[in-house]
Amino acid sequence: MSQIPKIRYKYACIEKENDSILLIIEHEKKNSYLHCSREVLDIIGLIDEKKNIQEINAILKKNNIHLTDEELSDIIYNKLSRLTTLKQTVDKNPNHYLYFNFTIINEKYVKKIASLLAFIFKNRNFVIFSFLFFIVLSTILLFNYNQTFTITTQNILMVPLIMLVTLFLHEIGHATACYSYGAKNGDIGFGFYLLTPVMYADVTDVWKLPRKERVIVDIAGLYMEGLLITILTVIHWLTKSEILIYAVIIIIINTFINLNPFLRFDGYWILSDITNIYNLKSVSNKRLIELIKCKNLKIRTKDLFLILYAALSFLFLLWFIFYVSYYRFMDLIHFPKNCYTYLSEWVVNQKSSVSFLQISIPIGFYYLIISKSTLLIKILKSKLSHDKFKTDL
Repeated sequence: MSQIPKIRYKYACIEKENDSILLIIEHEKKNSYLHCSREVLDIIGLIDEKKNIQEINAILKKNNIHLTDEELSDIIYNKLSRLTTLKQTVDKNPNHYLYFNFTIINEKYVKKIASLLAFIFKNRNFVIFSFLFFIVLSTILLFNYNQTFTITTQNILMVPLIMLVTLFLHEIGHATACYSYGAKNGDIGFGFYLLTPVMYADVTDVWKLPRKERVIVDIAGLYMEGLLITILTVIHWLTKSEILIYAVIIIIINTFINLNPFLRFDGYWILSDITNIYNLKSVSNKRLIELIKCKNLKIRTKDLFLILYAALSFLFLLWFIFYVSYYRFMDLIHFPKNCYTYLSEWVVNQKSSVSFLQISIPIGFYYLIISKSTLLIKILKSKLSHDKFKTDL
C-alpha cells in the first residue's frame, strides 16, 4: 500500500472570512497561494510521509471529519500537490488563462511609479464613490455620443495609441492600489487572453489584504480609466475636439467589456471578492451540478447566488454560441480573409471594409472551442490518473 508524500515547502496561514484560510507557500523563487478550509488544514497537519490514506482518514473521523478515501486522496494528491514532494517546481505561468505572457516593466520600476500615485487610493470610501460616479458618467456619455461614433481614415490610427495608454494606466492602477495597502506589487506584463493581446499586472500578493481593500485593487484599473475619461471629457467640452470624444468612447467601451462578470475580466474578480468566494466560476459550477444531480438539495442564500451565477454563465455561453452560429456564421468562415483585409487596410490608413466585430467575435468563439476542448482533455487525464492511483492502492 503506497504511502502519502511529505510537506516539502514552508507555509504560513492567514485567516480570512467565512472559515476560509489562505496558505502562503514559500517556494524557492516566488511565493504561491492556496485557499483552504480548516478541515484541509487539519489534513495538512497529518501529512508526514508515514501514514497512508486509511490511517489519516481514521484520525479525521475521530475529529468528526468524514471523507471517503477517494475524496481524501484527491485532496492530498491533487489540491495540495504544490505543498508536497509530488510537485517539484512552481508553475511557470500561474495565470493559466494567459498565454505567451512576458514582463515589460519590472516590479522595481512599477513600485517607483506606484509610490508616486499611491495617494489616489488612500481614501477607500472616496474611491468607491468616485468609481460609481465614473460608471454613471460613462453610461451617459456612451448614450449621448454612440450615434456619432464612426471609424474614419482620420481617426483609425488613434485606436492603438488610445488602447496602449488606457491599458498602461489600467495596470498601473491595479499595481498602485496593491502597493497603497501594503501588499507587494509585481511586474507588469503582456500576454494573450481570449486570443486577444492584453496587458496585466501581477498583484498576487493582494490575497493577504482584507476583502474591502481587495475589491478596491480589483476596481483600481477601471478607476484609472474613469479618471482619464473625466479629464478628456472636460477638455473636449472646452475645446470641442472630436478626437477627444472619440478617445473617450473607445475607453468607455473597453471599461464596460471589462465589467463582464462571466469572463476573467475585472468584473469577475470584483464579484468574487465582494462575495468572498475564491475560484467563483468552478465553485458555482460545482454547486449547480450538485443540484442537478440531487446531491445537495438544501439551498442557503450563498448556494442560491452560486446556482444563479452558474446558470447565468451557462446561458451567456449558450447565447454567445447561438448568436455567432446564427448571425455571424460567415464571419467564422471568412475569418482569416477578414483579418488580412482589416490589417492591410489599417496599415495604409484606409477606412476598413471589415468591422472590428467581424474580427473580435470569431476570436471569442474560437477561444471558447479551444478552451473547452482543453478543459475536457484535462478532466479526462485527471480521471485516468486518479483511476491509476486507486489500482495502486
